[in-house]
Amino acid sequence: MAEPRWLGLDLIRLATFAAVIVFHYTHWAWYAPDVPYSAAFWPWSVVESYARALSFGGFVLSALYAFLVGWKKPRFSQNRGTLAALLGAWLGFCLLERAVEPSSIFWVWDIFPLLFVSVIMATVVGGTSLVRATVLGALGLVGVLSWLAWDAGAWPIWQQLPLGWRQALVGDCALDLADWPLLPWMGWVFAAYASGRWVREFPDRLNLTRRESIGWGVILLGVTLTLLLWGSSFYRVRLGPHFACEVFGVSALDFVAHLSWPVFLARLSLDHRIQLRLKESAMVRWVSRLRLSRFFGWAYFTAYLLTAAQHFFTSWSTDPLMSLLAVSVILPMTELTLVAGNRLVERLSPRV
Repeated sequence: MAEPRWLGLDLIRLATFAAVIVFHYTHWAWYAPDVPYSAAFWPWSVVESYARALSFGGFVLSALYAFLVGWKKPRFSQNRGTLAALLGAWLGFCLLERAVEPSSIFWVWDIFPLLFVSVIMATVVGGTSLVRATVLGALGLVGVLSWLAWDAGAWPIWQQLPLGWRQALVGDCALDLADWPLLPWMGWVFAAYASGRWVREFPDRLNLTRRESIGWGVILLGVTLTLLLWGSSFYRVRLGPHFACEVFGVSALDFVAHLSWPVFLARLSLDHRIQLRLKESAMVRWVSRLRLSRFFGWAYFTAYLLTAAQHFFTSWSTDPLMSLLAVSVILPMTELTLVAGNRLVERLSPRV
């Protein structure tokens, strides 16, 4: 029997979302390689360090979304509303970018169109067949690692494409249009979707076995030693115009070393014994009841709008304390906005 909600996934998503908000804020407030106040104002240094430790957070959030699609709504017909919302969010994102920079390309590629295209492909191919979903997911993961290992995004052949196609397929670092290109990141979505399909098909096989625990122990020991010996390229990533190219252009080893831990924590969250322990915590249950946990798609878009508003309040970004307060209130303001919106919908629903 499927669990009504995986509480551990809510915790992972909230922790990651907080870091993503910080990066969005630095983009809109300064668009510079570093946070200007970290060296002289220690609270900002703490916030920046937290965000940098989770600078791969976008990969975690996109994987959680695709996993839940595979688990809860694996067929195309079940996702029409979600797909329409993704298109609407993309249009809103493009309108916002154009309002800030009128001379920019209008259809700016980002996470919303990537998920839109990838979910359509995944649900059409694997929605009615676990075998097809598994093959698609395996090919997708191999494709991601191979692409990163070969640095395929830097091949000169891509420069022959028109800008619109180039930014959607592989990104364009020179123009800072390199966020979430289809290649190779739709493969990451496919892999997460396939994982969700497996959980849906075999809900009684989710407890960690001794053999699997040993396997995870070996993997985590290996990736932890890798990070200790060679450091974290994700943590050292430059912000502003460099962020997208450096995050989406990491090596295959870096990608595996960093993503192994959140994947393990997500896997641990699916263990029914862990789920029961988490249910005993009032704090965990509170996090799961938050609107931004229940309606994360709306939360992400709302938080982005609140963050982008910093661009129009430049005086806040010129003061270390005011800028810290500004970024700190985005998460609670997102929750309050969703609560107000939900109450408005409930009030208007009987009248419709």
